[in-house]
Amino acid sequence: MDRFENLKAFIRVAETRSFSEAARQLRLSKSVVAKRVGQLERQLEVRLFHRTTRQVRLTESGSAYYARAVPLIAELEDMDSAVGREKAEPRGELRVSSPTSFGTLHLGPALCDLQKQYPRLNIELVLNDRVVNPVNEGFDVALQDAPASSPLLIERRIAPMRRVVCASPGYLRGRGTPRHPLDLTEHDCIQYSFLQTGNVWVFEGRKGRTTVAVKPRFTTNSGQVMRDAALRGNGVALLPTLLVGPDLRRKRLVAVLGEWSPPELWISAVYPQTHRAALKVRLLIDFLLKRFGEIPPWDR
Repeated sequence: MDRFENLKAFIRVAETRSFSEAARQLRLSKSVVAKRVGQLERQLEVRLFHRTTRQVRLTESGSAYYARAVPLIAELEDMDSAVGREKAEPRGELRVSSPTSFGTLHLGPALCDLQKQYPRLNIELVLNDRVVNPVNEGFDVALQDAPASSPLLIERRIAPMRRVVCASPGYLRGRGTPRHPLDLTEHDCIQYSFLQTGNVWVFEGRKGRTTVAVKPRFTTNSGQVMRDAALRGNGVALLPTLLVGPDLRRKRLVAVLGEWSPPELWISAVYPQTHRAALKVRLLIDFLLKRFGEIPPWDR
């Protein structure tokens, strides 16, 4: 058991590059984490980390050991969780990160329902619109619309995130309806400040891909503020249907550009390799796949 705990402490320090952060995530004191890593180094008779006042990084031996330790720990945890899995009940802390709009409208209610099924789970949901590395920031799972940023992470697609260009009926009556992406250069555009392509909007059609550099009249880092601006007639917005699906169905917003559409994105669950066997992580992902799936509620 000591060797197992020492390995877990070593892996967390290697992934966070910090004894303090590893201690916080493991809910231990920094001295206990340092002691466990020290015990492992004495057992192996090698130095696993270069330590300075500014940084902690793996030695060559530490890197090689880490590469073999991660799948070993994951396999041990998988063996443990496989025993009595039918009777197992998730418990403890479940920390989840999510984009703000998705978390507010869809994930938050889903997690409330999950907790009703498994009342011994303590859930923390953190909302932000940047790409999160769950290893470095201590999350069990990060929901995001960007690919996993590290080979230490596993990515599981949860639901498609379809996007549309839309505007209010009043705006379109006054300014006309764009038929081609290049028509957007003549329109007021509402811009998402975290869009990876910046002010260049990308579209796909029967004749291939085209791009257009729009001229934003309103820029924000909030999808919900963009939606409100579009509803108020401030311009044309590129928004996910998970946010504006009800507005499109009720004709409060109108999708434009006909046969042209932005490339489809996916909402994915990203989690550390060392969490792949955790019962709470597996149940969360299975629950979200069943809840949202290939045709999520906002697109039905």
